[in-house]
Amino acid sequence: MIRKKKNVLLTLLTLVFLIFSVSSVYATIPSGTVVFSNGQALDLTYANNATHQSEVTQDVVNSNGGVYVINFSSSIVNNSTSAILTPTQVTTLIPAVIYKDDHGNVEKFDTGNGAEITNDVISGTSASTAFGSMVTVNITNPATYVGATQFQVYVNGVAASALATLNTATTVYPAQTTGAQVQVEFFNAAGTKIGTTQNVTLTYTTPVTSTPTPTPTPVTASSADTMFSFDFLNNPSIRPEVTYDSDSITAIAPYETDLTSLTPEIYVSNGATVSPASGVPQDFTHPVNYTVTAQDGSTKVYTVTITDSSADSITSIAFPTRPDLPDFFYQLQSGSTNLTEYLEAGTPVTSATPTIVVSNGATISPASGVTQDFSHPVTYTVTGQDGSTKVYTITMNVATQIEGSTLSSADSITRFIFPNNPSIQPEIMEEADAINATVPFGTNLTSLTPDVDVSPGATVSPGWNVPQNFTNPVNYTVTAQDGTKKTYTVTITTQGHEGHRGENL
Repeated sequence: MIRKKKNVLLTLLTLVFLIFSVSSVYATIPSGTVVFSNGQALDLTYANNATHQSEVTQDVVNSNGGVYVINFSSSIVNNSTSAILTPTQVTTLIPAVIYKDDHGNVEKFDTGNGAEITNDVISGTSASTAFGSMVTVNITNPATYVGATQFQVYVNGVAASALATLNTATTVYPAQTTGAQVQVEFFNAAGTKIGTTQNVTLTYTTPVTSTPTPTPTPVTASSADTMFSFDFLNNPSIRPEVTYDSDSITAIAPYETDLTSLTPEIYVSNGATVSPASGVPQDFTHPVNYTVTAQDGSTKVYTVTITDSSADSITSIAFPTRPDLPDFFYQLQSGSTNLTEYLEAGTPVTSATPTIVVSNGATISPASGVTQDFSHPVTYTVTGQDGSTKVYTITMNVATQIEGSTLSSADSITRFIFPNNPSIQPEIMEEADAINATVPFGTNLTSLTPDVDVSPGATVSPGWNVPQNFTNPVNYTVTAQDGTKKTYTVTITTQGHEGHRGENL
């Protein structure tokens, strides 16, 4: 998957500094949203989730500094200057956007924070002849596909036209006279596909017998030869970094990882091929070249380099009880020892307990699991079995509270699931401060690990991803930025065994 560059990260993380200022309300896009001038808009919870950092980074780069934040007062703030946009600026600077909420659900909004877009904008005509069928398609306003400059018509999943400029009618000729599945794909100026309409089934009722079959428009083969992602699904600790503007792919594997037979999963441009193929084991003790061949025969070579980490490295950092604190994953992957993150105003860092994993046989001082005050840089020294040492410095920069702003009092659990037990589907009962679920008789409740999402800026205890014994109700306390608290009682009930809630056999 595409990974971010480090300098882009510093720019992006300043977004959360601005969400508490107060002014007029202009936006129809939900509050707590970051808007990019490339036509993407992300809920701040979604944007600050580490698993989405590569997507966010690409949006930042593609926006060329055009990044705006809709704060919780619904004002729109320029992320670079901290200035609140006027209504005129909102109209001219905020594009039509594809918006993702905190769970990745997609909605679309028109330019200038206009109304929600509910339909793909595609117009066309169709007719039937004695010799076959004919479809004319014209895209007049692809607001749903921001950044599109070209389109191509597909019939029954096969390209049926050359790339056409927007507002240019294109005619194609399906072989069948009824039931053809017509679809339109949108491309940006670089020829990269950015969206696809839903299939439209065409039917014909009035034959036109006097019209001969025109000569079909030649189809231009695509020159797209991009590698979008490169992952080792059976070795998730190895997470290669694919940058959108480079032909080099790198990763650091845990110390003493066997690199002689690793199997990658690879995704490339639509219609392109890759060699060696995806799913074929390779020896990564030395760099391996992968060649992507586009439909038109053009090629691009990517060099994949997997490096075994040293004997004195930190391989992972986590704060199990503080999901709002960073894991420094990308910086560790790059081999950096100066680990720096920027946090939103009001984030408590004076008492946090990290879980730190180091190379096999190595030791770390201060020890993992010891509470530290991260309001100033904290230094860790890792000593390998061979006596070598490496010093890491963790710095958490908390944004200064903007004058006149207030800390959030939001203290809700917004999601509570068991990823490893998907059959357990808890229901959040907000008014009762309760979360309930019913499981089949015989389900083992002694060690279940929940994934918990809370209000932006809030913390939860016990922390997310911490196993719990749910044979009895378990209390979870959410603490808002302003210190207010709410306690939820989580109760898991076993079906078909009355009088024995949560019993395990």
